[in-house]
Amino acid sequence: MVIIAFEGKTDKEFLNSLLDTYELPHNEVTYFNFEGKDNILNVSHSYYDEIEKNYINKIDNMLIVVDADNRADPNPNRGYEASEIALNQLIADLGFDVKIQYHIMCDENREGHLESFLLSVLNEEQKECFKKFKECYTF
Repeated sequence: MVIIAFEGKTDKEFLNSLLDTYELPHNEVTYFNFEGKDNILNVSHSYYDEIEKNYINKIDNMLIVVDADNRADPNPNRGYEASEIALNQLIADLGFDVKIQYHIMCDENREGHLESFLLSVLNEEQKECFKKFKECYTF
């Protein structure tokens, strides 16, 4: 069993589609939607208590998924490097006796979020289509 902790409301749908693509069983994954990066980085969040109490002896791995966001944001946990430091500190502070990994969603410049990551894997022709679409619907 694996726990996947994430910060955004659309992340679960994306992660489920990855499971489908790689034909991995959904029943071996338990999701926790922390509803925000600051919540996921809070070692005192009640979900971590729940994980420790009810799941820690049942899981093999835990994955934490966050957005890199923009490093220019004044919040100290924004940007790829700041996110990486905060996640490593969180994992150390949790002290769970399971393997915990993380993934920081970003574009090729190590900024952004899930949508940036998805756009970064498109080829130039596909990116141009999105650019034209955005131009048509920008008010």
